[in-house]
This record gives sequence, C-alpha cells and structure tokens, in this order.
Amino acid sequence: MTNTHCVYYNRPYDASVGVNRAREKHGKLDFSQKGVRAMTTASQPMDKRMLRTREAIRCALLSLLNQKDASQINVSELTEKAQISRKTFYLHYASVDEALQELENEIEGWVMAQLAQSDIWDNRHDLYTILSRVDKALQEHETYSCYLENRRSRYFLMYRLKNSIAKMVKDEITENAGAEVGEEDVEAAADFAVSGVLSMYYDWLTAQRVTLRQMAEKAQKLLTGAVSGLLGKKTEEKE
Repeated sequence: MTNTHCVYYNRPYDASVGVNRAREKHGKLDFSQKGVRAMTTASQPMDKRMLRTREAIRCALLSLLNQKDASQINVSELTEKAQISRKTFYLHYASVDEALQELENEIEGWVMAQLAQSDIWDNRHDLYTILSRVDKALQEHETYSCYLENRRSRYFLMYRLKNSIAKMVKDEITENAGAEVGEEDVEAAADFAVSGVLSMYYDWLTAQRVTLRQMAEKAQKLLTGAVSGLLGKKTEEKE
C-alpha cells in the first residue's frame, strides 16, 4: 500500500451526506445505532481548535496501533503522542476505546453508504466496479487510509464490517431472487461471498502484487462458481 500520512483538517468529512443520499435511493438502508451515532457526531458543528485536537488524537492513535494492540494503548501515551494534556483528551473521549470506536463507526457508516449507492445486485457480475468505488472513497480520505494501514484493520474488515456487508448482501439477494431461494442458502452465500472478497481485498491492500482489477476479476470467478452452485439458476432468472 502506498504510504499515507494523517493531516489536520479545517473541517471533518460529513459522512451523513453519503448516508442521506443512500437512504433516498434505498429506503430499507439500516445502519446499527452505533454507526448512526458516530456519523451524527461527525456532522455536529465544532470549532477549528476542537477539530484539530480530535484529529491529533486520531493520528496519534493510528500511529500507536501500528506498534501495538489497541488493548495495550493507554491515555497517557496517547496524549503524549498527540501532544495534548489528559484533561484535554477527556473533554473529547471517555477512554481510548471510545476514540477508536468513534473512528471505526465512522468508517463503517462511510463504507456502507458507498455500497448502498453501488447497485450491488445490478453489478453482481462486475465486482471491480463495486470494489473500486469503495477503495477510491477510502483512499481519498486520509484518516481512513491511515487506518487501513494498521494491523487492527484486518479484524475490523473480517469481523465487524463483514457482518454489516453480509446483511446488506443477504437483503439484496432475498429481495431480487425471490422466495425460491432458501433462507439458509442465502445466508451461507452472503457470508461466503463477503468473507472471501474482504479477505482478498485485505491481502491486496497489504501487498498489492496485482492490480485491483486483477484481484476483483479473480474473486469474481471464484464467487460465480461457488455462489451460483449453491443458489442454482434462480438468481439468474431474475435478470
């Protein structure tokens, strides 16, 4: 992955914009409450000094995450890295975990908003279009790009984000394939597809031995055979 660096922003990215557009197009869009809370926080007006402080905390946290597990990071070393006082830190967050959760909630909401606008069902035979949209959106946001470079991002992608995306994919299959496809098969197909793609995407991020398009095309071939074999031709009959 190309090295990136955190910067101080004069204003935060308003994740609610993408979410609201997605909701206009997909009335059934449903984020977890914690994701909504994070996006609401991100869109609340704050003065420039507060924004710089929160960005400093985030950048310090990302830097420390490259060195150790999140559970080993304490407030003292985080504030020292961010060059702020403990008192200032507690004006923004109750704990290191809360600061990390806010960032991950925001990233999760942003990714889900991008996917909701990617026409997953219509583009199910063009995985590259979906992946390139999400990857471009993540890489253009420096804080999110920094996060993807740390070791914790694998846990985030493979567990937390996987569950949210799998639910969205399951809903898309159920809505478009109809009642002919069994619920257990739909759930298995969604879990398999999302886990496989996220795993390949993470490996691509960390090594980039091939292009994103090449990785997406390989994943597409694997998914087409496996998922179609499980769900049969019912999904194709809904063209």
